[in-house]
Amino acid sequence: MIKTYGKTWLQTSTVINFITLKWGTKYGPEYVNRLYANLLNAYNGEFEFHCFTDDSKGLHPAIHVRDIALLRPTSSKCFTIEKVYLFDPKVISGKCVLLDLDILILKDLSTYLTFDEPRFIKNHWDDTAAGELLHKFGHCWINSSFVTWENDQLLFVKEFYQKNKEVIEFKYGDLDLFLFHGLRNKLNYHPQNIVYSYVNNDPPYEYKPDHYIILFNTSHGKGTELHEAGGWVDRLWKKFD
Repeated sequence: MIKTYGKTWLQTSTVINFITLKWGTKYGPEYVNRLYANLLNAYNGEFEFHCFTDDSKGLHPAIHVRDIALLRPTSSKCFTIEKVYLFDPKVISGKCVLLDLDILILKDLSTYLTFDEPRFIKNHWDDTAAGELLHKFGHCWINSSFVTWENDQLLFVKEFYQKNKEVIEFKYGDLDLFLFHGLRNKLNYHPQNIVYSYVNNDPPYEYKPDHYIILFNTSHGKGTELHEAGGWVDRLWKKFD
């Protein structure tokens, strides 16, 4: 039996590595700590929580702090390209779940994380057919805020990037665009009704407890930060202090 934050759960045969990234000053340590506490309430199996960061100040002592420099072997202008280096089992092995800091988990993930294939988010709230037509104008329906894989299942993503780094760095400003243009037909995706967007939803800002994760996707120029949302979001998020 393991206890953390007063939570007790049964040991299982598979220990999941939950991973998040934090660098710079956009998000404070409360984002990491609340995500960790959120997981303690939303996953009943045994897990380790890893934070790759350039500043460990204020992080809960149960969090495994890793140097984000490990994910930056070369310089890059491609936003969040650090994630592709997580797909190398030499960095982290076993069953892995990458979670961005700007998400909330709304129900028990242990009932969902039982599949074997690697998965990214597909923006089901968008018109993906139109996205195929508008991709030349920067449209993208892939999101890497919730990625699942095991061992070397996604190593090909890192290898593809390294092989085509010069072209990718020239053409794409962030990881999701690179994945959409270069590999979207080689990836698997979370089914509909697993993840939804706080803003890109009809109606927007709705609480949907039948979904597992709500995404506050601000990195592409629109959205709402968790600490700015207010209402039910603020009450739910802050209860994880």
